[in-house]
Amino acid sequence: MTNTIDCRIYYSMIGEHFNIYDRNTDPNLVQTRAIIHIHSEKFELVPHGYHDDFEPEFEHVTRMEIPHDVKGGAFFTSDTQCIIVNGKNQILKLGGKYRFDVKMYRNLNDPGMFSILFKDKEITDEPKWISF
Repeated sequence: MTNTIDCRIYYSMIGEHFNIYDRNTDPNLVQTRAIIHIHSEKFELVPHGYHDDFEPEFEHVTRMEIPHDVKGGAFFTSDTQCIIVNGKNQILKLGGKYRFDVKMYRNLNDPGMFSILFKDKEITDEPKWISF
């Protein structure tokens, strides 16, 4: 299942860890809007051996993508972390974390825009939106 979500992304210009509660006071944090595609699939794990009475096990695999360039402020590194907040003011938590490692690339034709690529291509967990 793929969800397309209009979100706010908070990222650190200097690539440092940050807390979501510092988003309005930390001068190194930038906020921008982005459309995010979150594709999550549930796979049944194949059991080892032959048993008639086994409980099926499942694994979630989630992939995230920001397909379009977004507006952004200046940054000093292309390696940083971001936090994703949806329109209900909830944070995306995935794989036990809410800060995601990303690479950011400036658009050479328009320096005010950049692409965001997630470093973790697949995360074996189901996406959860948590309130803060």
